[in-house]
Amino acid sequence: MSSEEIAKKTIAAAKVPFELPPADERRERLSGVLNVLYVIFTEGSTRNVG
Repeated sequence: MSSEEIAKKTIAAAKVPFELPPADERRERLSGVLNVLYVIFTEGSTRNVG
């Protein structure tokens, strides 16, 4: 079983709700999400020492 399948089953078993934020909140939250994605991908492709 892949880690993705395990994660999906774990979330389903815990009955974690998933819903989109209200339309009026999406625009203000998008910037934060994009910043996190940027950090994840740049940190993953650059070497850090320390």
